[in-house]
Amino acid sequence: MLLDEEETRHLRSMRLDEGDAIILTDGRGCMRDARLGRVRGRQREALLLERRPPPEEMALELAVAVGNRTRMLWLIEKAAEFGVPVISLVETERSRSVSDAGRSEGFRAKAERRALAAMKQSGSARLTEIRAPVDLAKLLEDFSAVDTGTGIVLDRRGPRLFTRLESADDRLILLVGPEGGLTEAE
Repeated sequence: MLLDEEETRHLRSMRLDEGDAIILTDGRGCMRDARLGRVRGRQREALLLERRPPPEEMALELAVAVGNRTRMLWLIEKAAEFGVPVISLVETERSRSVSDAGRSEGFRAKAERRALAAMKQSGSARLTEIRAPVDLAKLLEDFSAVDTGTGIVLDRRGPRLFTRLESADDRLILLVGPEGGLTEAE
């Protein structure tokens, strides 16, 4: 198998060479052991070896209000390192005034690159899916339309998080509101 130019650069930065063992993933849970072959132009050969059993996917979806660009990228990076499978960006009353931090294709491309780098760094088998911003009302409607698990809203006036986690179903949907919190109507 030939690894593309970007992956070859990544291996070079890790100072890996011919014969070194690596683990490859498709970003959807499939992992394989491999051994590096020689460089062919800007690509590198990899000899595929045994498949690894897929790791269990974390049963958590993070729904987070659109926020400051730098903070959003940091959050996406850390969530991807932690193994969060899905991040849904949410538009709330208090997040609508925030400048582009999830709405443009440029931001989404940068966020996806950040999540990919975090997946590689952490050795995860799955790439975090970053969903385009959706209105809070639509998100809640979608959650209630299907049996998606336990929803948790982080609000200082709500029940303690650990109390909710103890009674949670198999999958958690964690909603984090904007700076200043959700409005009373929300």
